[in-house]
Amino acid sequence: MIKTIYLSRHGQSLNNTKKLIGGNSGLSSDGKQYSYKLHQYFKNNNINVNVITSNLIRTIQTAKYFNETTQFEELNEINSGICDSMTYLEIENKYPEEFNKRKTNKYYYRYPEGESYSDINSRLKKIYNLINDTETDLLIIAHQAVLRVLISNYIYSDIKDIPYLDVSLNTIYKIIIEENSCKLEIINSI
Repeated sequence: MIKTIYLSRHGQSLNNTKKLIGGNSGLSSDGKQYSYKLHQYFKNNNINVNVITSNLIRTIQTAKYFNETTQFEELNEINSGICDSMTYLEIENKYPEEFNKRKTNKYYYRYPEGESYSDINSRLKKIYNLINDTETDLLIIAHQAVLRVLISNYIYSDIKDIPYLDVSLNTIYKIIIEENSCKLEIINSI
């Protein structure tokens, strides 16, 4: 059986415009436009999907035009702990040791009072099971770090490369899951 999962980051958030990591801000005006365009893409192409998002405002707002959505905390962005809602420059200035530790081993680096990419992979087990058990196609609206880990679960990536996978805003990542293989398509003209 062939199954398709569509992955998208939330639309541009207010924190994205300020280069702040984490937080729970809503969408910018550009993010709201993407929310509409994302829905129109599925509607215009007659693609029926079950939509799941994180519990954070920006993903819920991105799914606004879909009839029914389900939220899962497992899809929340990486918990950046004491660095939440800071820019990387602020982190480098306030916590230079942490900033350098993160650069040397980004996959296993855990923010103080927060998480690592490895932690995300562990908490996504419920989502992996949901994907395996569902008979319908899914649209998962989540966050950059989470989507990097999800994509790497289906499209082989060396652990050291996962934190650097390109998961851009305003882009749909389509993973076609077949019995013995998975294929990734990138749709960025919606």
